[in-house]
Amino acid sequence: MIGDNQCYCQNCKGLRDATTKSIIHFTPPYLIINIDYGKNKKYQPSKVEFGERIDLHGFTSKNCTNKTYELVAVSTHIGNSNSGHYIAYCKDKNNEWHKFNDSSHSKCDFNEVNSYSPSFLILRRIDGLEFE
Repeated sequence: MIGDNQCYCQNCKGLRDATTKSIIHFTPPYLIINIDYGKNKKYQPSKVEFGERIDLHGFTSKNCTNKTYELVAVSTHIGNSNSGHYIAYCKDKNNEWHKFNDSSHSKCDFNEVNSYSPSFLILRRIDGLEFE
């Protein structure tokens, strides 16, 4: 956390750059990652890249056995914080991606899903499957 996000230090009584780390001890069957870009999308990068699988090995305790997730849905927001439009992308049981845009529906591929910065990602835990 740097710049406007610095933390107050109790020892030196001033703002300092800092890092934070969280350890996951138990992984839920579904994981929802909300990506907050701040008020008025001040911190939104031009592109947030993500894969169809996420490996949490670096964020989990040694006792946590299920650490791999598969992306099953993505919500994107186009526009600014005062107005805009949401689009949902969901994967079906045949691993095919679908785009839901108001009353329209179409099949799509992962390149389209990954073409916008996401508002949130929904992932399903893959039990017992490890990354190669």
